[in-house]
Amino acid sequence: MPNSLPKLPPSAPAQIFIHPEHIEGTLKVPIEKKSHPNKGINIVAAFVIVGLILILAGAYYIIPRTRTVAFASSTIESVGELSGKTDKVNSSLTSLYQSLTQGQSGSAGTTQISDQVLGLQSDLSKKLSDSSLLTLSAAYEATGKTKVKAFSVPDEDPNKVTREQRSLAKEIADKKKDAEASLSEATALTNENLSGKAATLETQLSQVNIDTKDYLSEAEKTSLYYVNLSDASIELYNLSSSLVSPKDIAVALPKLTALRSSFADYDSAKLPDQMDSLNKDVVGIFDLLIGFFKEVSSGNQSEEALAASYQNFLSSAKTLESQTSVHEISFWQNNAAFSNYKNLTSSQTEVIKKAQEVKKENNFFVLSWFGVN
Repeated sequence: MPNSLPKLPPSAPAQIFIHPEHIEGTLKVPIEKKSHPNKGINIVAAFVIVGLILILAGAYYIIPRTRTVAFASSTIESVGELSGKTDKVNSSLTSLYQSLTQGQSGSAGTTQISDQVLGLQSDLSKKLSDSSLLTLSAAYEATGKTKVKAFSVPDEDPNKVTREQRSLAKEIADKKKDAEASLSEATALTNENLSGKAATLETQLSQVNIDTKDYLSEAEKTSLYYVNLSDASIELYNLSSSLVSPKDIAVALPKLTALRSSFADYDSAKLPDQMDSLNKDVVGIFDLLIGFFKEVSSGNQSEEALAASYQNFLSSAKTLESQTSVHEISFWQNNAAFSNYKNLTSSQTEVIKKAQEVKKENNFFVLSWFGVN
């Protein structure tokens, strides 16, 4: 049959090959694994984003808080140290004041002038007056025109107390120098340009530094003035011991003039507040002495005239002594910086408290990783 299909050769039974990796009855078609080139880029991008977030967090949160906490901590330490050293200066000032008034009144700047205060007498101004009287009497006796000893020299050295007071005055300057170092550290903290409550704290610290500087400046000026006043009193006493003849009086006159000039020409910028009246009194004491010495040096006065001049000097000196004492006590009670000391200490304490609050509000555990406590 032409249309019949060709006969196929006999064939063997059909066989199916099963790959060893295929599970029985399941045909697994191998799938080609494709790589994704953008995967690495995505990971890098994620790290960049996280880094930017950390940088922004640091710029707007961590860094400002770190600066604020560091500033607050430094303020607490510096002002605490400054307060302690300022208190030591005040203790030295009070010791000098009590020595001058012989413990008749509390401390510098604690009260205003009253009837009680007016009754006080400064020991150093009295010492200066006594030394001037001793010098005057020695000059009077050195003329040889009187046989009556006008003024007896104390058995004990009157300069002992004066030297002690000089030492107390110098101690004030030493304590002030120590406090000034702490003030410099506190002042250096006020250039942070912070914001918020930290900025308010910075402003308060600046004002405290100004007030403390004023107080320490007045303390130093007072120290220097009383060292000079003590030296003048001691010099007058030593001068009185050298007067044994009219010739010695002439030699002593230039020394008296130089002592007077040291107070008459005292730099007003270095003179403590409220000290001007006392300083004028001191100059007045030297004017009386110099006037008498010039009369004696002329050699033209009779014994009676010289005795009259001497009595006039005694009368004027006594009046001036009382006036000097009042002006000296007035200085101690009315010096603005000394009167403001309690307010200063309160302000220092307030700054420390404010700094503690600012530190507490801005501190958190992450800052310890940066060494900020």
